[in-house]
Order: sequence, then structure tokens, then C-alpha cells
Amino acid sequence: MQKQVRKLTLWLLIATFVLSQMFVSVGAYSDVQDGQWFAKGANNWGHLLADGDTFDPYKPVSRAEFAYILNSVLGFPAAASTFPDTASSDYKDDIGAFQKAGIVVGDDNGAFNPDSTMTRAMFARWVGLAFGLLEAEKVPTFGDIAAIPDWAKGFLFSLQEGKYMIGNESGNFDPDAILNRAMIFTLVDIAASKYADKKGSDSFGEVKGNVIINTPDFTLNDTIVRGNIIIAPGVGNGDVTLNNVHMEGSLIVRGGGKNSIHITGTSKIQQLVIDKVSGDSVRIDVAEGASLTVVVITGDVGVILDGAVGVVVIESAVTVTVEGDVEHLIIQVAAAEVVIEADATVETLDVPGIAANASVENKGTITELNVQAATAEVNNSGTIEEAAVAITVTGTAPASVTEVEAGSINDVYVK
Repeated sequence: MQKQVRKLTLWLLIATFVLSQMFVSVGAYSDVQDGQWFAKGANNWGHLLADGDTFDPYKPVSRAEFAYILNSVLGFPAAASTFPDTASSDYKDDIGAFQKAGIVVGDDNGAFNPDSTMTRAMFARWVGLAFGLLEAEKVPTFGDIAAIPDWAKGFLFSLQEGKYMIGNESGNFDPDAILNRAMIFTLVDIAASKYADKKGSDSFGEVKGNVIINTPDFTLNDTIVRGNIIIAPGVGNGDVTLNNVHMEGSLIVRGGGKNSIHITGTSKIQQLVIDKVSGDSVRIDVAEGASLTVVVITGDVGVILDGAVGVVVIESAVTVTVEGDVEHLIIQVAAAEVVIEADATVETLDVPGIAANASVENKGTITELNVQAATAEVNNSGTIEEAAVAITVTGTAPASVTEVEAGSINDVYVK
């Protein structure tokens, strides 16, 4: 009988110990236990809002707090907010940075409402814009799609496809659901699977999510990325090198300068989106042996392209300078400027009707030039082999010219 009591007591002690270890406090927070679904995000990012050793996981996150959180991850330059209700906010510089970048806008009265709580729909909009994701025409597969506001829908497909956000057990998005700290920091941790914020170099092996680079003078070596790489505004005008980096998602450039983004080794980049909103021009330098298939330019600063590039689509009225070789360049916006330097080549350059007042300065070689924009200008001091144009090319005449009718300003290039 005594042996049985001892055995029972022993097993009770073991069970008590095991149960006590199932949810033990980890990291710096007394209210975050090991095994809880939000523990990883809390321990990686909770320091941004935590009060000492208290994380307070179920406390709702305000709009002002989320501006601070997201800008701590991405590093947009601080700016003065012009919203009338943010002067006393601890996070007014972050709000101002997002306002300047076009990520946040005021309500019908021009107010930001800094103390209002974040919803899932707001999160989708802000993250989509802050990360430079492209708005997709595809409709996400949430069951309550009709309840989602139009201003949030554009990014939902990209967010769902990239596993940033998924539906609930019923397959609904639940756009008005309030986000608390546990939810916000878990979502941030998912969005930033790997985060580089110190100068130097690193190799991440295989990354199933996204990589955020938020420091200048950083080299990423020998890495496979199943998601996106975001070169964040915190890079400033500094350099980033991707060496032997293979990607399935997009390379999104929101930082960098005139000598900045270097794609080297055997790197393979399917799509690069340049969406830097302030500062110096961005140079994209593609070394021999590396490949860059598509470049989409949507930002507010100039772009310099060096090396071999496949397709370039210009969607913002900036100056794009070609110093290398481009297979196909398309101007899809009014008032953009393209400069093709000597020794540079563009195999096909399309200027459809929508590209009103676009200008092309060619000092190199254009194999095929197509211009339907009636108010576009092309000045040539290099070589244009074939031109199908609705305008007169100034300077050196193309070797072969075919006159075409001008297109409508509503006409975009369609392959």
C-alpha cells in the first residue's frame, strides 16, 4: 500500500511539473506564456509598446500606435503631421511620415482620429501601401467579400496569397474586427519572417515568408525567398546587395540611392517594384550572370537602370535613365521622362496614348519605337532603327519611319 501511495505521489508531482511547464512565462513579459499563439510575435516586437515586463496582449491597438509600430519596422523619415488632432500624440512624427508617404489620410473632416482602434480592414490598407504591394484586380476568396470596404479590397488578394492575413474558421475576413496587441504583433511577425536592421552581411538559407531589409550597407547572400523582399525606407540612400538570391515573390524597393541596389552573382528576381516616395534617385545595377525579369516603377523619385533588364513598366511621372540593356520599355503614365544613354539599348519602346507629354531622349539605340501619344516628344541623337509614330522625331531621323494615328489618352499598352 505504501509503495502504491509513493507511486501515486510521484506521478502527481511529475504531472504537476509538466503542466506547470506547458505555459511558462518566456522572454521579458510576465503575461506571455510559452506555447501561446502570440508568444513569438510578442517576444520579437512587443518591446515597442510593452510597459516594463507587462505586454498586455488583449489591449486594443490605436491608429497612432500602429503608425508607430509599422514605421519602427520600415523606417519612413519622420515628418510633421498636418492633421488637426495629432499635435499632442506621442507618435505624431510617425503619423506625419505616413501622411507624407500617402499611406494614411484624414476622414471627411480632415482628422486622423489617433485614438481610434485599428481594424483588420485598416491593417490591410496600411500594410499594403507601406510595404509597396501592388493592388491586385483578383478578388480574394473571403466569404464576406461584400462587407469589405472598397478601399481595403485592392491589397487583400496579395495579403491573402502571401499569408499576411487569412480568414477565420468560417472563411470570412471580418473587416471591422478590432485588433489587439497579440493580433497586431503576430501579423507583423508573419509579415517580417526575417528582419535585417544591422549593417553587414548575412545568409538566411530558405525563407518561406518575407525578408525586410531596414539598414543601409547590407548584403544578403545565398538565400531563397518564397515571399517578398522589402528594401525599406530605413535604408535611406544607402546600398543593398542581393548576391545569389533567388525569389518567388517581388523585390519591393522603398529605399536606396544613386549607387544603391546591386543584384549580383546568380540572383534571379522575377519582379521588382520601385516605390520610393522621397529622397535621391534609385539605381538598380544588375551584374552579368544575374537576371531581372520585370521592373514596375510606381514611386516619386527618379530611377537609373544599369545592366540587363527584361520588361520595364513606368507608372509614375518620374525620370527613368537607362544605362544598360532593356528588352521592352513601356510608358503607362503622362509626363514621364526617359533618357537612354550612349551605349545603352532598348529593343522595344512603347509610348501609348495615355503617355501624354511624355518625353524620350535617346543617345543610345532603340530597335523599335512605337508612339501613339500625340503630345509626346522624342529627341534622337543616337540610333532608332524602326519607328511607328504619330509624332515627328526631332534630331536624327529614324532609319525607317511609319506614320500611325494618334491614340486616345485613355489608351494603355496592351500586349
